[in-house]
Amino acid sequence: MIFVELVKGENAKFIPLDPTSAPTRSVDSRGSNYQLGIEVYRSPRYMSGSVFLNSVFSNLGVNILYNSSLLTLIEELVTAPSLAVKISPEWAGRPFHVLYT
Repeated sequence: MIFVELVKGENAKFIPLDPTSAPTRSVDSRGSNYQLGIEVYRSPRYMSGSVFLNSVFSNLGVNILYNSSLLTLIEELVTAPSLAVKISPEWAGRPFHVLYT
């Protein structure tokens, strides 16, 4: 599972709308692709649960008051093993699998 924090617009370029395509390049001078960030909700990876936004965790936390079964979901997400890999700028915009080949 891939967790991507889309608070920063430049992170959106790592999420292709089509999972079989390479990520799109940024469209503005800061390196962010705001159009892609807006459309991420319609992407197959988001809809399948492969990508989460940081606001999802806040919403889940608040909704525990109304639906206690969400606590199990949050526990699983928090305790799942994860790995953060820092990449150099020249890898930005390249497909994830190329990083490890």
